[in-house]
Amino acid sequence: MLVGHKAVDMVQKLDHVCKICDETFSTEKSLHAHIKKHKIFLPEYYVTFYPRKNLLTGQQIPFKDKNQYFSTYFSNADEMEEWLRDAPQEKAQEVILSSLENRIKTKGLKYAPTHLELRLHDLPKIETFRKYFSSYNEACKRLQVEPLLNQGINAKFLKENKNLKNIEILIDTREQQPLKFEKSKSQKLDFGDYTASGEFYSNTYIDRKSETDFKSTMTVGFERFKRELERAGAFNSFLYVVIESSVERIIKNNDYGPHRSNMAYVWHQMRILSHEFPRKCQFIFSGGRNRSEKLIPLLLYAGEEMWNSDIQYYIDNRILIL
Repeated sequence: MLVGHKAVDMVQKLDHVCKICDETFSTEKSLHAHIKKHKIFLPEYYVTFYPRKNLLTGQQIPFKDKNQYFSTYFSNADEMEEWLRDAPQEKAQEVILSSLENRIKTKGLKYAPTHLELRLHDLPKIETFRKYFSSYNEACKRLQVEPLLNQGINAKFLKENKNLKNIEILIDTREQQPLKFEKSKSQKLDFGDYTASGEFYSNTYIDRKSETDFKSTMTVGFERFKRELERAGAFNSFLYVVIESSVERIIKNNDYGPHRSNMAYVWHQMRILSHEFPRKCQFIFSGGRNRSEKLIPLLLYAGEEMWNSDIQYYIDNRILIL
């Protein structure tokens, strides 16, 4: 079985020769069209002639598409973590780096994924990169790419700060269920739902979303929200999208609620916006309205100092406690 970079490279190096009849084709598309004439489906063709096994279980890797097939080593992130416990250091590094490289290449990313993207797509955790490469940044350097969110959070923002109570927060007049703050004022905003006024203003804006709002925005409201991000960018402003729920709760409620969404598509759309507007927006799942009320003043107070910090990572690892 191919491991690490060899598997990634193979996706590009596979020739367009039919393994059934040895006929050669100029493109992959024409090869795939030809394979159907043999009355064999693509999954069966690749599994038969290019068998790949799960590194942990030894079971056949399921075929969804060519890129997925040649870049998959496990069924989920937990399997990878279990395999890594006994894997030789060099091979472990190779597989971890390969998983990241494939994600970047197949999605055409300029920057390496965030903690949230790694988590949602069963990629190695930030802690795993730290264990095998000293840091996520160091692993990205080996691939000659920067993380999308590449700055640590300043320790001063992890402590209780009296200034947070002094911030006057402007709330857009169209906000239907406004959050409550120590000092606030209603005012029409060009984009977002919240920003700071006076000396605390820093081109930082917050767009609040409930679970339903978030799913709707990533689907039917996608183009409209994209235009909002474009407006914010035109004013050199940064937009945090704060969802007053957690990833786990959204998935659970979506599974059992009356209005189900295709969550894979929702996460895909979120990733598209994160990379199409790099370092101009950030999605954060606060965990609830009360937590959002604590988080938003901090984000507005920190301003540009936290634009490129992976806030979700600090929340999920309880480094930033709300």
